[in-house]
Amino acid sequence: MALEDLCAKVHQSCALSVLDEGSIVYLHRQHAKRILPISPTLGSPLPAYCVSMGRCLLSGLTDRELDTYLEAVELKRLTHVTIVDKGRLRQEILLVRDQGYSWGEREFDESISGLAVPVRDSDGEVVAAINVSLPAAEYGHDAAVGEFLPDLQLTASRIRSSLSFRY
Repeated sequence: MALEDLCAKVHQSCALSVLDEGSIVYLHRQHAKRILPISPTLGSPLPAYCVSMGRCLLSGLTDRELDTYLEAVELKRLTHVTIVDKGRLRQEILLVRDQGYSWGEREFDESISGLAVPVRDSDGEVVAAINVSLPAAEYGHDAAVGEFLPDLQLTASRIRSSLSFRY
């Protein structure tokens, strides 16, 4: 319900994903606008390194787990701005860890940008991520953060509260 409420409020497509062996997997997706010709479906894996939700999920890894991931991952250039340098990618992931959100612009597809926040469990561990997918031509970093970050953070908090419910 929280993701549906977010989508209705911001009038953008929203999603919830988890990390699975270096990829993100969509658990829930709420469409408001179709940005890509073929939208990922539930269960669809996408490379974590080049999407905003993936970087949020990777930011929740321990330093050792992150190093292991970076050693194993093959970084492929999907667009002209996809980060394929592992040192630079590590810096981006650590920035996400510090600032609490991830911005991805045209790295997976030239037409799409995304703003994502982690979803934490009651112990503060990153267990999922949510995002808004945005037409890259319409939103830059500052505009997206100003318009969507507070609602994303509130939605992540709502999801966290629902995870914290104890019988």
